[in-house]
Amino acid sequence: MIRKLAKLGIVASVFVMITAITHFVFTNYVLLPEHAVSSAISKYIPEVKNEEVLINPGTIIRKEKVYVCGDKITIFQGPAPERMQGLTVEEVKELYSEKDGWNISKLSGNIVLLSKSMDKLCDKHLKYRHLGIYQGNLAVYKGPLGYDKDLIRVEKNISLNKLPQGLSEKLNLAINFDKHDYSTKLQLRKTLEFTSESDLNAVLDTLDEFN
Repeated sequence: MIRKLAKLGIVASVFVMITAITHFVFTNYVLLPEHAVSSAISKYIPEVKNEEVLINPGTIIRKEKVYVCGDKITIFQGPAPERMQGLTVEEVKELYSEKDGWNISKLSGNIVLLSKSMDKLCDKHLKYRHLGIYQGNLAVYKGPLGYDKDLIRVEKNISLNKLPQGLSEKLNLAINFDKHDYSTKLQLRKTLEFTSESDLNAVLDTLDEFN
């Protein structure tokens, strides 16, 4: 009788343990939204060291270009080529070095991201123009708002002091464009950013009437 009770006790303990494990898995994974599960799993991805193998036969390679305007363009995504399989982090860095602008990172889902920083605008934003201020004068810059490295010309015939007050305020706000919230940036873009030279010139012709 004692042996039967002992066996029943063991069976009951196992049953309770299985129930607890099932409840934990169901509560923490099945009921979580998909992105939360991915986030939770990604926390357990070990940090890859230089001497560890980075690329395996099942690794997916993603290559992208990152332009100064912030745009990212994927130029390749697919299974790792056979010649890259078995390479360590250090060996991959020799092929895609930092001095050439490459950055290497490992994403969840066995994806290795190779991103290259481009010191230029993307093809779309290369055609953009925006208004700004240069040495106290109205100026035209190449590219979208926030990128003031390529000064095209200074509109010395259009005085900042004679511009509509709303426009002058936005020009001053645009000096610190990156520090503003999304809503403010959107409003500045609507007024000061143009997708072509012809759109810009149409506005400049209107502003010329204030002088």
